[in-house]
Amino acid sequence: MSDVDSLTLPEAAAWYAMRGVPVLPCKPRGKEPLITGGFHGASTDVMRVRDWWRRWPDANIGIPTGERSGWLVADVDPRNGGDETVEDWIAKHGRLPATAEAVTGGGGRHIFFKHVPGLRCGPIGPGVDLKTEGGYIITPPSVHPSGNRYCWDGVEGAAALGRLADAPDWLLQIARGRRKERPAAAGPAQRIPKGRRNQELASIAGVLRSRGADYGTLLDSLRLINDRLCDPPLGADEVQRIAESISRYEPSERNERPDARRIFETLDAGRYILRAPGIMAELEVDRLRREHGELTGELTARCWLPGARGVDGVLSIADFNLSSARARTERGKLLAARAGTQDDVDWAGLLEELCQRVILSEREGGAAVDLCDVEPEDAEERWVVSGLPLLKHHPVILFGDGGSGKSLIALHLAAELARRGERVLYADWELGAGDHARRLRELGGPRGILYARCDRPLVAEADRLRRLARAHECSYLVIDSAGLATDGPPEAAECANRFFQA
Repeated sequence: MSDVDSLTLPEAAAWYAMRGVPVLPCKPRGKEPLITGGFHGASTDVMRVRDWWRRWPDANIGIPTGERSGWLVADVDPRNGGDETVEDWIAKHGRLPATAEAVTGGGGRHIFFKHVPGLRCGPIGPGVDLKTEGGYIITPPSVHPSGNRYCWDGVEGAAALGRLADAPDWLLQIARGRRKERPAAAGPAQRIPKGRRNQELASIAGVLRSRGADYGTLLDSLRLINDRLCDPPLGADEVQRIAESISRYEPSERNERPDARRIFETLDAGRYILRAPGIMAELEVDRLRREHGELTGELTARCWLPGARGVDGVLSIADFNLSSARARTERGKLLAARAGTQDDVDWAGLLEELCQRVILSEREGGAAVDLCDVEPEDAEERWVVSGLPLLKHHPVILFGDGGSGKSLIALHLAAELARRGERVLYADWELGAGDHARRLRELGGPRGILYARCDRPLVAEADRLRRLARAHECSYLVIDSAGLATDGPPEAAECANRFFQA
């Protein structure tokens, strides 16, 4: 059954559904779900699937990873050093077992294994992401934004899905230990990690060469960047090899724009990034909000070109009005001056594209669908801890008089979740870290509970807590206590509404 690549998208979607693999329609040449509920709405109902693809015949095929499909997927992105990472792992631990593989439309790879409970989606190495419970992937014969198709690899093709291999123990150890390997506090601009060093140094050298830099200039610049930004630095012979290789190319006679290639991505709700790899730059907008009818956010501009006047690659971090054409022009001039690229990089054009894409994405939102087409939400979307149901996607309130033990119960519930492999962020407006540490030891609690002291109302602390939860991969938040976290009397409707919106 390796003919899936030759099927039309509607035929392929039905092919997966008939074999018990849940599918969902995603935007043509994109990854955004077209149905309410996102990948949670994926279905194996063939009639429903056919109805979806009659409505959207060019829709890409999304499939949730994890328990529903039985898939654990290693997503390898060579643009960010994924191939080099996998090669390093194989050299150290041995080859991967024979299993299903797909080539993505962007030139990457999806390597499929049997589902393993208890793992989380996220990066496990430079250029390698783990896709499991809580995630989804795009599958063949979907179409990438570049126009290239996803396709199954190997002689068996899609038939290999019926005989998936178990993930090797060493890969699972890497996945489970990835939090320990990551920096405790990652700043806004990371050093260039192993797995991306060759690619990024070659990209920088290509930009310099297009501007006429000779071999000596390339070598001096790459040595400087390697020593200051690469972690760990490449060997001197490798840096020399990159300089020699790039110097063979002729400088651009037409002065081709180095910022021509741009990659726009949605990172999270209200968080977007536009990358310009040719100038080693990226524009990231976060903390989006509406103010007086205009869309405003925090804009972080990074550029790692030699001579750029930034702090560890960061040119600027400041609020930015995405709805203002004047703001785009003025910020573009500032970034051009700080990057030292006034003549050949169109920063105003980069900002224009970022703003248009973000505004359209925010305006479009999710599609409206008939409720009969939506898969009902699983009634078991909760943890039962010591007999108490903790909802996974909605708040649960412990209510009682002062001194009745609410904080101790909350800490006990957090400890039990941590024992199950969840990470909990404990945001506290009452006691100090030492008090909770003593109580946690008395409870025999495990590691995995992150404490954050809060002094302002939740509406003011929400952005910081969201960043902490994202950085430490927390899946549950405890607020102690709700009364102190409101920005006014908690019994006032407007204060309660602002609390829950935050």
